[in-house]
Amino acid sequence: LASLAQKHSVLLSATRTYQLTRAPTTCGKEAMQLAKSAEPSSQLLVVSCYTRFDNLAHGPRGKQAKHGLYTFRLHAQTGQLVLVSVAKEPMNNPAFSRFHPERNLLYTCTESVVEPGVITTWAVCPSTGQLSKVSSRSAGGTSTCYLTLDRQRKNMLVVNY
Repeated sequence: LASLAQKHSVLLSATRTYQLTRAPTTCGKEAMQLAKSAEPSSQLLVVSCYTRFDNLAHGPRGKQAKHGLYTFRLHAQTGQLVLVSVAKEPMNNPAFSRFHPERNLLYTCTESVVEPGVITTWAVCPSTGQLSKVSSRSAGGTSTCYLTLDRQRKNMLVVNY
C-alpha cells in the first residue's frame, strides 16, 4: 500500500476498512460460498485514488492513477495486504467513500471544481472484493468532499465546497 501511495496520489484519509457480512446477489453462488468460508479475520479495504489532477482545487503530489478504486484484502493474522480487485468503470477522482453499515454497498463521491460531483453506489462482493456499479446521482454541486447517512439509513447528507 505504501508503494501505491507513493506512486499515485492516494486518498488514504478518505478510505475505511469494513467488515463485510452480507453478500450482494451480484456475486453469484460460488462467490457467496467463498464469502461464508473466508478467513473471519480478513477485511476488505477500498482505496480511492485521484485520476485527474487538472480539475482539482489543490495540486496533489504523485501521479494520476489509472483507475479510481482499488480493493485490497487485509489479513489480520499476518498484516498482509493483497490487491484483489480494481474497478474498471471510469471514475473521475473518487474523493470520499462511505460504506453502508447494513448492506454491502459502498457510496463514493467525485471531486472536481470544473464538473458537477457524482455520487456512485457500488455493490461489494465480500469474497472477491469486486465492485459493481449500481447507480449514479448528481451531487448537486462541485468539489463533493463528504457523504454520511442518517441514523435510519434512509437519507444521505452530501457536502460540496
